[in-house]
Amino acid sequence: DFPIHLSNYRYRGNIRIFEALLKYGAKYHPAEFGYLFKKNKYGRRAICQAIAKYGKEGTFRLVQKYIRSSDNQPILYHVFQYRPELSDDFVYRYPDAIILKDRWGRHLLHIGAKNGLKLSGSLFMMIHSNKQSVEERDPVTNLYPFMLSASGKKKDLTTIFKLLSLRPDVL
Repeated sequence: DFPIHLSNYRYRGNIRIFEALLKYGAKYHPAEFGYLFKKNKYGRRAICQAIAKYGKEGTFRLVQKYIRSSDNQPILYHVFQYRPELSDDFVYRYPDAIILKDRWGRHLLHIGAKNGLKLSGSLFMMIHSNKQSVEERDPVTNLYPFMLSASGKKKDLTTIFKLLSLRPDVL
C-alpha cells in the first residue's frame, strides 16, 4: 500500500494525516497526483477511501488545495480513466482543465466516451466548452466520440445518440 492509503484506515481516519500525505505526495509525485488514483492491495483507490471516510466536501477541499491541473498534468484525464463516476465533482472544481489535451493529443471527451461516460453535467460542459472535441477523431483510435462511446465497455444508447446527433455528417 501507498502511505496515502494507510492514512485512511490505519490511523483511525485522521484527516490531518491524509492532508499531510496528500500534500507531500503531490509535491514529490506530481505526475501521479499524490497517488490519489492508485489502488491499494484491496483494489480501492485513495480518492474513494478518503471520500468514504471524510466526505466529498472535506476530501475535495484538500484535493483542490494541493493538486493543480496543468497542461503537463491534466487531472481530469485521470478521473475519467480511473473514477468516471466522480467526473461531475472534478469538472465542477477544475473547469479550466476541460480544454486541455493529454500527451497523445486526445480531448477529454475522447477519454470520457471511451470509458463509458453517460450524459451528465460534465459531458455537456465538455461539449460546450470545447466544441472542436466533438468534430475531431481521437488521434489514438481514429474514432469519433460517438464511435468511442459505442465501442466502450459501458455503452449508453442515449449518450451515443447525443454524440452522434452533434456530428451526423460523419455517417
